[in-house]
Amino acid sequence: MIKILNRTLALVGVKDLRLTNDHVAQLSWLGWGQIISLVLSLVSIKLTTSIGPVGYGQFVLITSLGGLLSLSFFGPLEQGFVRYYFEFSKSEEQKSAYLRIVFNTLKIAAGILCLIGIVAVVIGIIFFQKTVLFMVSASVLIIISVISTPIAGLFNAMKLRREISIIQVLEKVFIVAFLLLAAATMALDLTFVMVAITSSMAIFLVVRIWIYLKQINVRSSKESINHLKSESGKKIIVYCLPFIFWGWLSWFQFNGERWVVNGFLTMTDVGKYGLSASIVNNSVVLAYGVFIQFLTPSIYDKFSTGNNAEKKKGYGLIKTASLLTFVLFCAFGVLLYVGGEQIIHLLSTKEYVIDALLLFLLTVGLGIFYVGQTLALVGFALQKPSAYIIPKIVSAILSMAGYIIGCMWIGLFGIVISILVSNVVYLVSVMLINRKLLFTQPV
Repeated sequence: MIKILNRTLALVGVKDLRLTNDHVAQLSWLGWGQIISLVLSLVSIKLTTSIGPVGYGQFVLITSLGGLLSLSFFGPLEQGFVRYYFEFSKSEEQKSAYLRIVFNTLKIAAGILCLIGIVAVVIGIIFFQKTVLFMVSASVLIIISVISTPIAGLFNAMKLRREISIIQVLEKVFIVAFLLLAAATMALDLTFVMVAITSSMAIFLVVRIWIYLKQINVRSSKESINHLKSESGKKIIVYCLPFIFWGWLSWFQFNGERWVVNGFLTMTDVGKYGLSASIVNNSVVLAYGVFIQFLTPSIYDKFSTGNNAEKKKGYGLIKTASLLTFVLFCAFGVLLYVGGEQIIHLLSTKEYVIDALLLFLLTVGLGIFYVGQTLALVGFALQKPSAYIIPKIVSAILSMAGYIIGCMWIGLFGIVISILVSNVVYLVSVMLINRKLLFTQPV
């Protein structure tokens, strides 16, 4: 079976990846976990959208605030932690020390985030007349979702694919169960949707922390921890800084459109657009996530060796992954163009129906972005993420200007056309920068 898979990979151009029994087992856990998670996500979307387009639109805006924190701080931390995990885990003692340093850093960040959450709750209650339950559930939902991001990234780096899949599936099961319980015992509204989702995420954040701490299985001296902290901290900070700036731009580019829709159209339109984006994110983006999760540790590992032959193999994987990403998104875009209305009817109600061409353009536009992200792994692996700052600035400015102008002129179609155009600019820029990187540092 493995021989057949390896021959198939060679036929489609993936010559630099050879699967082993361990690879197949890990990929199976990721694949089945994501398939089950997809089904459960669709069920939870159906339950969540039952609160109506207006309520769902508000939910979309609230969760986008979590995206701001994730992209601007916790996402960059994840990138740094994962990139240098391979460099600072050459022995069990070093690995344990590194994981302990990361955990202590996350505790400090979580503490600061909780203080910000308390302030947000007070402001929401006093100035916006929101209920205590609404503000607390919204704040906790955002905090838990962003704290889980770096931990999940390190699980992938440590190749804990079985644990990732089991936790992901069980978390979705609990979300669906809590939503069903809330719907059966009371009128489901936005507050109880957030309470149900937050309750499940809180349970499995504890589980993730427990599994994470189990990986710290060697006691390290205070001196060795301080030395590693000093050595790794400087590198991680330098590596993360571009991602922080990048994260702010990415949030405006991929969450700002919802606030533009809210400003120029209606909350119902926010809900309709939010459901369309959720369909894409919980299907093809999720499949892309499985694919790239599986490849990224291997790519970083090959670039961490210092061996040019291994770096060349890593670059070969990136090129093939980019091509497969484009094919994947285009195929799903065609599927949504043909059957998008039926899928939306299945997941919600006719109130959420949106034009099939809009679904197609949204999917392909996001696909072009993820092709660019995949190609950007070249700079990430070469420890030069700052090389992509200019393309991010340009594409973010183009997208935000396009959102405003396009939304004013042609509504939601203006939004997706802006996504398409700005991401084409981003992709071309990344390709040009990669040529320069590879010319100055051949692989």
